[in-house]
Amino acid sequence: MTSLRRFEEELIRIGERSQRCDPQVSTQILIRVKDLRKGFGYSAGMKSIEPLHLDVCPILASGRDPFAEIMSARESLKPGQSFVLTAPFEPLPLYDLFRNQGFEVDARSNEGVWEITFSPTDAEVADSGQVLDLRDVDPPGPLQQALEAASMLGRDETLVIHTRFRPVFLLEQLEERGFEAESMEEGSENWETHIWRITA
Repeated sequence: MTSLRRFEEELIRIGERSQRCDPQVSTQILIRVKDLRKGFGYSAGMKSIEPLHLDVCPILASGRDPFAEIMSARESLKPGQSFVLTAPFEPLPLYDLFRNQGFEVDARSNEGVWEITFSPTDAEVADSGQVLDLRDVDPPGPLQQALEAASMLGRDETLVIHTRFRPVFLLEQLEERGFEAESMEEGSENWETHIWRITA
């Protein structure tokens, strides 16, 4: 384990101990962890959202140009989300376009059909994500701390929280305040929720 990683984990432990006493201090510590990640260019275990898929084979077969659909899909990507494109040929001109926007390209061909995965670089994900583990926090702490941390998000940033249960009331509150969120059950008493801002 690197010294940076040990220092980061110690900050997280301090932050978790502080949550019960002073949520504001805890949030500031976790923001400091985020800053460390940004400085060293890695996501520190942030999970990816399910990739967005687009098959342009039917579009091309109908005689239409799929470029508009591809760009629309690109614009709809959430922070940290990958884009998987299926095409009947290798779309080489798209590679530089996506690379210039911070994506890595992985192209595979199978019986004349190409599947290209455009994935955000580690640096881009690191810039956009922070993690808050609230599984040991008693209600209403998870709701309060998640809303406070979400309120500090910028337009292109993502907050990932872990709770013991699906945060139904939090999801309602986030929608009312101009955020979107996705919750996934990752194991026993572990729900992972990705939150991002959709309004300024």
